[in-house]
Amino acid sequence: MRLAWINRFDGATLSPGSEIASLPASNAQHAHLVKKWHTATGVKSSHVVADLGAQYPIDVLAVVGTNLTPTATLRLRGSNSDATGATGEIYDSTLISAGVIADYPAMYHDLGGAQTARYWRIELADAALADNLQVGRMFLGPAWTVDRELGWDISWLDGSQVEQARGGQAWIDEGPRRRLLRFHINSTTRAEMLDNAFEIARRNGLAEQVLALIDDGDAYVPHLSVLGYVQEMTPLVQEGARIYRQRYHLEEAL
Repeated sequence: MRLAWINRFDGATLSPGSEIASLPASNAQHAHLVKKWHTATGVKSSHVVADLGAQYPIDVLAVVGTNLTPTATLRLRGSNSDATGATGEIYDSTLISAGVIADYPAMYHDLGGAQTARYWRIELADAALADNLQVGRMFLGPAWTVDRELGWDISWLDGSQVEQARGGQAWIDEGPRRRLLRFHINSTTRAEMLDNAFEIARRNGLAEQVLALIDDGDAYVPHLSVLGYVQEMTPLVQEGARIYRQRYHLEEAL
């Protein structure tokens, strides 16, 4: 599992290849996924360059709240010398499948190790789109590699309201559904937990989004990975001479 809590994309200056003036690329910096970046009508392939303002290490990219389909592709490039990001001398994923699965409108990319660059060019394309490209949120930042303990679980929370009439019929006001990911992590290293787990609590608390990217080597990355909010401020526990444990409840952002 990769845990990420510093989103460098949010503070970046953006240069999109295409956008509608009323639905700009900067919408992807907003915490609410329903506030989307739209490319111009009919534009199914575009990019956005994120100027981070300085060189920062980046481990993971998430693009969520999108209309991408399983045919979508991604190319991610990082540069320090080219403000367009096109040279990609620091990092180039090359053109790859975005890994989108039907009914899970998100893609996640692990760079395989920290890559330090200022300019990041994110290219998305999907010929199967009915109209234009739409993106609700992007996350670009460093990550902490951790092992989640057995006993983790993921479930759906249903915001629907159900009222029962006198005759016994159910009257339903259907609401949105979101995932809840619950897991424990542990470490034998005091410094690792204080520099990461304790720092997530200090910096993000209940108010800032955290990304849990879960790649178990199969096709279920979009099913299990969650960008959301910590729902409970749990303590960092020392359970043994060299055993430190933290519990997380991460509720998906919409």
